[in-house]
Amino acid sequence: MQTQVANRAPMPDDVAVTSRRILPTVLLAGTLIAGLAACGDDGPPPVSAADLDGRTFVATELTGATIVDGSEIVVAFEDGGVAVNAGCNTQRGGYEVTDGTLVVGMMAGTMMACDEALMAQDTLLADLMSSNPTIRLDGDELTIGSDTTTLTLVAD
Repeated sequence: MQTQVANRAPMPDDVAVTSRRILPTVLLAGTLIAGLAACGDDGPPPVSAADLDGRTFVATELTGATIVDGSEIVVAFEDGGVAVNAGCNTQRGGYEVTDGTLVVGMMAGTMMACDEALMAQDTLLADLMSSNPTIRLDGDELTIGSDTTTLTLVAD
């Protein structure tokens, strides 16, 4: 017959048994917490081409550059094509949205001669659109971003 001694220090076997009981509980709790975090509001769902089709957006903010005073940046999506006007020329190309990335095909554009600042803005937007930028739609706010430039627009 084995006698238990009160107030004794835990023995190595006791620690192992306790660890085997506690570890699954800790792992389960961690999994539940991670699952709840994943169900939380991580923002809007991924955008699709269907979400954009037939919509026109006007820029409210441009980070990495400044919108030229007196100009308006407009991005319009229609039937698998995107048109971008930055205050001078209009550039058009086909597009698709893949895994949160805007993929724009070869863009063609008008060739108006405008002041230097507007021409530079045209170039900046052509570079942004051809960089496979991230794209996010949250209600009426559209964000298109690369490593250096982020364009925030609202539905027109």
